[in-house]
Amino acid sequence: MILMPFGIHWSLSGWWQPALATPVQFILGWRFYRADFKSLMAGAGNMDLLVAIGTSAAYGLSLYILLASSLAHELYFEGSAVIICMVLLGKWLEARAKQQTSEAIRALQKLWPEHAKVLNADIELQMNIGIDTDQYRDLPLDQVLPGDRVFVLSGERIPVDGVILFGASHVDESLLTGESEPIKKALDSKVIGGALNGEGVLVVMAEAVGVESVLSQIINLVEEAQTQKAPIQKLVDQVSAIFVPTVIILALITGIGNWLYLDSISISILRAVSVLVIACPCALGLATPAAIMAGTGIAARFGILIKDPQVLELAHRLDVVAFDKTGTLTIGKPRMLALLPFNQSFTDKDQILATAADLQLGSEHPLAKALLDAAKSNRCRTHRHLI
Repeated sequence: MILMPFGIHWSLSGWWQPALATPVQFILGWRFYRADFKSLMAGAGNMDLLVAIGTSAAYGLSLYILLASSLAHELYFEGSAVIICMVLLGKWLEARAKQQTSEAIRALQKLWPEHAKVLNADIELQMNIGIDTDQYRDLPLDQVLPGDRVFVLSGERIPVDGVILFGASHVDESLLTGESEPIKKALDSKVIGGALNGEGVLVVMAEAVGVESVLSQIINLVEEAQTQKAPIQKLVDQVSAIFVPTVIILALITGIGNWLYLDSISISILRAVSVLVIACPCALGLATPAAIMAGTGIAARFGILIKDPQVLELAHRLDVVAFDKTGTLTIGKPRMLALLPFNQSFTDKDQILATAADLQLGSEHPLAKALLDAAKSNRCRTHRHLI
């Protein structure tokens, strides 16, 4: 068929065509027959039913013509095979789009540490007292219970949702909030599992672990959303309840009418099959999944997680987007833009910056790092000559 616009009428021999089309029809296309059986048992038609009926009719007619006359140029095996492959391609694209979101979910799951340092019950927390390795147990995360006290070292990820009983630190919660700057946490502050602890040592009382944690609940919501259909797909299912039986009736009327008028059963079957094949939703089966894949794929590259297909359908209505988290639209770290002395008698800004940097040497605070970076950029020499 591809060569026909160039005046070249060529096709495989008659028996090669069913040999190639049969695996496509009954192996690759078996999912349509299985779905049709379930929909018929439920008393509802869907687009898969049209795919199965249309392609089966084209395949059956071609086989009938092949056995009756062996005219290869009047066979339609390629039509049934192409329709099945096109619809399956659309479903594959849709599955690929869901896989991209699933990979983002798995990336979130990897943020959880596999073990937690659980303090022994008889250990009393005291300021300025270190915790030895024999004072806690290194347990798998699924063995940690609410109420357990978890010991978190500097630079480790917090394994549970809970409240701080001891210590103070800056915690990176960007996995949940999108906030690029670490947040200061002190006694009685809430922390979430998967967040990255900063410079301090913390003892956290577990309040939610495993599937009850905030991060786990977010993952479950996204996974549930992936099983939902887009509104346009739901509309298609509603329309198909009327559309499918209507198409079948029209095909029967076309076949019977042509048979009575032309007195040719082969032409009447061919035209009835044409109605069924044309009604196959190959465009819808390919276009909607392709659009979803393109939207979710581009969003994933920019770190945006699409909650469900309905979001994509409603996105074109957006006029204003408001960002309520500081740092979301920045480079991710603070930078000193200006230096304004309170006392106008001090005019040597380089000296002021060097003194300020002296005071911040050794600090891990993000604002301290901003001062040190500014001093390095301005080539200021501190009193300790460490820059």
